[in-house]
Amino acid sequence: MPAGGAIVLGVDPEQDFAVVGLPAPAQAQLEISQLVQDAIAPAPELTFDFVDVDSHIVLIIDVAGRRGDEFSTYEGVAYLRRGGANAELTPDDVALLQPGQGRRGDFEPVLGVGTAQLSGGAVEKVVDKARAAKKHFAAIDDDAALLELLGVVSKDGEVRVAGLYALGAYPQSIFEALGVILRIEGVGDEVVTGALPELLERAERAVADHAPQLPAETVRTVLADALLHRDLTASLDAGRQVEVEITGRAVTVTSPGRMPANERLRRIAALLETSDGRPVFGFAPLAQLATRRAFFEHGLREPRTIDAAVATTVVFPLTPRLSEAESQWLTSISGLLTPLQGDILVRLRGGEELTPEALAAGEYPWYDGEKVSEAIAGLEHSGLLYRYNGIYKLKGQAAEQPESARSGTRRRRRRRRRKNNREVVVGALEKLGTATVSELESETKLSKTQIRYVLNTLIEASSATMEGGRGQRRTTYTLVEGDKPLDRGVSAVDEVVGAVDEGRGVGE
Repeated sequence: MPAGGAIVLGVDPEQDFAVVGLPAPAQAQLEISQLVQDAIAPAPELTFDFVDVDSHIVLIIDVAGRRGDEFSTYEGVAYLRRGGANAELTPDDVALLQPGQGRRGDFEPVLGVGTAQLSGGAVEKVVDKARAAKKHFAAIDDDAALLELLGVVSKDGEVRVAGLYALGAYPQSIFEALGVILRIEGVGDEVVTGALPELLERAERAVADHAPQLPAETVRTVLADALLHRDLTASLDAGRQVEVEITGRAVTVTSPGRMPANERLRRIAALLETSDGRPVFGFAPLAQLATRRAFFEHGLREPRTIDAAVATTVVFPLTPRLSEAESQWLTSISGLLTPLQGDILVRLRGGEELTPEALAAGEYPWYDGEKVSEAIAGLEHSGLLYRYNGIYKLKGQAAEQPESARSGTRRRRRRRRRKNNREVVVGALEKLGTATVSELESETKLSKTQIRYVLNTLIEASSATMEGGRGQRRTTYTLVEGDKPLDRGVSAVDEVVGAVDEGRGVGE
């Protein structure tokens, strides 16, 4: 994967990924290093980390990322992870890894295709909205000239790929790949055709019908991104379509390519609406915290993004954030809890130590301090918790702690420490602006190893930049400004170690 990844040795998939440890971890490291150097070209950069999990040594191999157009071969053959299996890289895959090749993507004219292939009604609405939006466009009386300025057609009158995709009467008659495949468990596959607004609307409706528990605005944002930022060069030749797969476990949205900007398509899409009058593009993107809050309040795990070089996938897990036993326990003690109150009680029941200071410092960053204080006050008023020596405790019936909850205490604390270290380093970078590892060590009181680990996850997630080189004393780190629609700030190592702690597997 371009963003790199992680390999975990010392867990047993036959035992629900239980931690079993390695009998000779140092020997395993030596053999893996030798195999990589002998069989893989060019060899990736590997970082080995030994983790003690309940007295079992687990080896985590962090594989450094590389540019999207670079790939390695194993014994002369390049492979790609596809459908849960290893598949040889096809010529179409290579073309997607090395996009462009003289083509201009959404700005490419479609040879021999004129405006007769466009929907007259859609074109009329777009030119009217364009003239209403800008005085410069309002002064242009000739529709053909305006369509050329908007990037819909070329100066020779040929429809560009962006124009065909956004305004075509039936774009799939020219490029079949401009459709969407809906794969619905228990129903079957369906190919959705039509122009961009119809594709978005049909895909959104399918998700709403079969996974209504997902936050609707987040789903629409991701579907729009997948359609607007799909590859429009090699994937059209290869017949690669946007795919939406809906199962009982997850909703998966896959867009071919690596999310190119497609600026002309976006410009046209900003003038388009679905049949309910909502814009196809141009709405405010959901910020990271808003997305996290939406999934938290819907009782779901957060979505994750997978960059597989030839495609970009967003996975919406449909697995509840709380277990069935935890939900039943909450219902048994009170039927009027907010999601925030329920989460606090479950964490206390699991043995975590929560203090007013910790909660105020950002345990739930998508809520302000007043919201958290109100939740705590409500729990205290209901007699479900109290404060003792500065630590919140469960009270009465809620204080009964099952054996399964006690056994998970250390795992929860380890995950919390990793999260807190990240927040401490991010806070220090926000304060200092640009800093070296030594400066961060002085500011945070964390060890250099802890700081470097967090910095690597931030760089991997494109949340921070590095000036200099690894091992150079004056190498500095700076946070990247701006927020992202989805949280990509959890490194592959974090994700896998979290899964090891939970004793469960990690999706591909």
